[in-house]
Amino acid sequence: MRADAMNLPVEHLPSARLQVEASIHHVERDHPQRIRKSSMSRFFAALSLLVAFALPTAAFALPCKYYDQMVSQPQGSQYPVFPGDPAHERPGPFTLLVAPSSNVVKVNPKAPVGTVLATQAIGSSTIVDANGVPANEGVITCDHAIDGAQYAMLGQPTAYPGVFESGIPGLGIQIVSWPMTWGPGVVQTQGSLSPGVTLDLKYWKIGPMGQGGTLSDAIASVTIFYNNQRWYNVRFKDPIVIVPTIPTCSVSTPDVMVQLDQKAPTDFASVGSTLGEKDFNVTLGCSGGDPSSSTTMHMFLTDQTTPANQTNILSLTPASTATGVGVQILNGTTPIVFGQTSAAPTTDIMRNIVVGTPTVDIPMKARYVRTGNVTAGTVTAIATFTTSYN
Repeated sequence: MRADAMNLPVEHLPSARLQVEASIHHVERDHPQRIRKSSMSRFFAALSLLVAFALPTAAFALPCKYYDQMVSQPQGSQYPVFPGDPAHERPGPFTLLVAPSSNVVKVNPKAPVGTVLATQAIGSSTIVDANGVPANEGVITCDHAIDGAQYAMLGQPTAYPGVFESGIPGLGIQIVSWPMTWGPGVVQTQGSLSPGVTLDLKYWKIGPMGQGGTLSDAIASVTIFYNNQRWYNVRFKDPIVIVPTIPTCSVSTPDVMVQLDQKAPTDFASVGSTLGEKDFNVTLGCSGGDPSSSTTMHMFLTDQTTPANQTNILSLTPASTATGVGVQILNGTTPIVFGQTSAAPTTDIMRNIVVGTPTVDIPMKARYVRTGNVTAGTVTAIATFTTSYN
């Protein structure tokens, strides 16, 4: 039974493309082929521009400096003093390396979009400078009073407040608690980041999910208000592996090219006749899943040239010069019906995927079909195939 008929949730994963190319030639060759050569002209131009200007030196703020430890606070002074101990100066910005109790996060790709898939408490952290050398503290010291600092997630924002793209399709990440104690109104010239910072993270489902992935890039940063200079980045100490609890698949070859053999107009017997079948495979790479789990993969094809096409004949692209022919894609011996969704009448190709199945090949065929008065020329037809699961 089709998933749509069962009213089960079906999510479409990123589409891939199928391109079929061929040519239909006249049998007669009385006229020599002409080749047109394109001409190219070149010119060179040079422009010299000398601009002299001066700005007040006050317009350029001196950068803040980075140190491994706090500067001694003079007796009776409310704040530490600039410039600090040169012996402890470090290249910046610093990086806060956070270490959760587990580097594997299991998620359920079948969960509804907008669901919190997992939470994670970061119980320990360390600090390194820009060269990766460990530091006892991450101190930033400026020559000017800094009115606070702020953190920002580095991914793109999503439709969910505080949730940002993680870099893995369909997975969002959110920092729930942030140990920011230096906010607007706290005027000082120096700030200190100590190891042992704790964070709480949430992983959200923000869209269709595929095979999971690995989180290894920085997820957030902290900058100071004074001159927007970065103080430190937040990164996982070791990569976080996102593992689906069910097997998931993605298309191994985003572009599948099929080259049909050349034919002559006289080879087509009548309207509706077909010929020139050519085998090809759409290959899926699959992984993940808890023991004994399985999932049902669905695939449907859409006519890229005519997306509203709901027939079993793929349209030719505008670049095609042949007429009177189309292309059919076969699932077994049955021509596939194209469509923009997996709903009927679109052909739904289904495969049951079990744990431990790394590769799934879906065999198909492409062929010519006569649609009218055939004239010689080139034939190009493009379909996009979309995989989903429920």
